[in-house]
This record gives sequence, structure tokens and C-alpha cells, in this order.
Amino acid sequence: MAKLGMFLFGIILVVWQGFVLQTLWGWFIVPTFEIAKLSVAAAVGIIMIVTFLTKNWKVKEILDDDDLIYFSNMVIAAAHALLCLIGGGVISVFFMP
Repeated sequence: MAKLGMFLFGIILVVWQGFVLQTLWGWFIVPTFEIAKLSVAAAVGIIMIVTFLTKNWKVKEILDDDDLIYFSNMVIAAAHALLCLIGGGVISVFFMP
């Protein structure tokens, strides 16, 4: 039950972050640069791109084997890229015009 709650909280958090970016974009970017407003879906996509490019996912170094730590970090990076790709695909297919 706790994992379902965390999953649902994650979905709510992503939508909240998208709403916040959409609002800030409308307040500052649109009037300054005279460009189009963002939808929440587009804002979530931008957040995913920025997170994908900047987040540094690492295994806590509680493991003794350096090769295992390195491999684990590579697996986490690959999984993160896959999740961004899947999430971005879902957003672009179902929520973008």
C-alpha cells in the first residue's frame, strides 16, 4: 500500500511541478519574450528534459565493490532515461495537441 501511495504522490508532484512551471512561464517568459504560453503537459515535458539532463542519480557508496557501484550507477542512469522516454511518450501522445 505504501508503494501505491508513493506512486500516486509522484504523479501529483509531477502535475504540481508542471502547473508551477506553466504559471511562472506565463508570468515572466511570455511577457518578456512575447512567446506562446505553456500547457501543463508541455511544462511537465520540459521538467522531464531538464531533470534528465541535470539529475545525478547515484548509488549510495555503501557497497564495497567499486565495479558494482559503477555498474549500479550505469543501470540507474539507463533506467532513468527509459522512464523519461516512456513518460515523455505518454505525455506527447495523450496530452499534447
